[in-house]
Amino acid sequence: MKDEQNDNNDPENSRIFILYDKNHPISENEFKEMFGNFGDVKNIYIVKDRNTDSVKGVAYIKYSKASEAFKAIEAMNGHRIESSNRRMKVLMATSPGHIRNNSEMEYNRLFVFVPKTDKESDLENIFSQYGEISKVHIVTNKDTGESKGIAFITYSKASSAALAIEECGPNYKAVFAKPKHDDGPSAYPPSYPRHVDSKNPTSSYSLLAPPSHQHRDEPSVLTAYTSSIVSYNEVYKIMNIAPELELVKELSRQQMYDKKIYQVIYNSIAAAEHAVNRINGFEYPPGHPIILEFSSTPISISSAVDPIANKISKDIEVLSSTVNKALAVIKNASMTSASLCLADDYSSPLAPKRGNEKVLLPSSDNSFRLFFVCKPIIPPMRLLEDTFKMFKGLRNINVIEGKNYGYVTYDNLESATRAINCLNDHKVYNSRLKVMEAEPREPNRKRMKPDTM
Repeated sequence: MKDEQNDNNDPENSRIFILYDKNHPISENEFKEMFGNFGDVKNIYIVKDRNTDSVKGVAYIKYSKASEAFKAIEAMNGHRIESSNRRMKVLMATSPGHIRNNSEMEYNRLFVFVPKTDKESDLENIFSQYGEISKVHIVTNKDTGESKGIAFITYSKASSAALAIEECGPNYKAVFAKPKHDDGPSAYPPSYPRHVDSKNPTSSYSLLAPPSHQHRDEPSVLTAYTSSIVSYNEVYKIMNIAPELELVKELSRQQMYDKKIYQVIYNSIAAAEHAVNRINGFEYPPGHPIILEFSSTPISISSAVDPIANKISKDIEVLSSTVNKALAVIKNASMTSASLCLADDYSSPLAPKRGNEKVLLPSSDNSFRLFFVCKPIIPPMRLLEDTFKMFKGLRNINVIEGKNYGYVTYDNLESATRAINCLNDHKVYNSRLKVMEAEPREPNRKRMKPDTM
């Protein structure tokens, strides 16, 4: 009961940190008598000097519930015992030896996932049973006025908010909100590592911020790095701690042989932020922290494939890779029952030739160069390569840096022609592709040097 290392913070926010006058020691029984009125005390740990066994004026008390811990903080912070002139300071504790800055959070304010049909009056009636409510606000779409399924509920006391988190039932998912700034982006759940080892600075990992252009009710993509010994099912269960989990997919390891890399998709950016807050830095197995960060190439699931591909069952979508989705788009959007664009030895049937197709002219090296534009953005390079590789004889793909267009070269007329006919004006990933014959290179054209421009 006195081993600090075994005194964890599960459930979260159930462990308090007490600073008191070390010149007036308090025994374990006295602590239990003072703090036992607020809930079920699981553990009391009094910090002592290892050499002299004298107290350091620091203690930890573990409760069975977060609401009990907050009741203790509300009642005992600033309390003064008769034998001392100094007042106690009672705070919320995290990992052993680390004090959370209470100013980082507003513990009386909740971020809640709610049914989109609920009104503010409905939420007030439901959540008022846990304590006095000072404000209820449902986040709505500015254009349509419809609920986004997200609400902020502010209580008069943090203990009431914690009780609501514990007992609000299966229809609601509540977490503590960040400090309020007009319900802007900073009001959403924080994206910081849950566990930070002060003795090992490398255990604190920097995160990519969520994309600024992404709407909060759109699907959000995260990248997870785990130990190579962790199975897919274990990763899925861990990621499912946060609500609205849509997809967990293992990616190629590339050069990270000691790690597994996963793409994790949640149905909203708020859910993704909650996942980062809860999971990033969590050690599973012990000594192997899971790194969970926002992907640098976010996508929207609803726009990742054409409407035809949306007919695929959800199970197939989970099991299929992004490349397979793109191939299904091209296949379904371009195939006709009358004829096929490719011969039998091609990997995928595509659209028939157009009657007014233009005969392409080879370049000086007998290659056929095409120009393509992707709107609004260039898809991931791997997906782009796999799309053009469906036609035999692909030599290279060159995307102009910082632009949404580039060039692709084939070594035969047939493949170049079919690439235009089959890919032009079709959607790949979340971009629409325009493919056409490239303008001939000017043989004597030279790039101007920067100092002459």
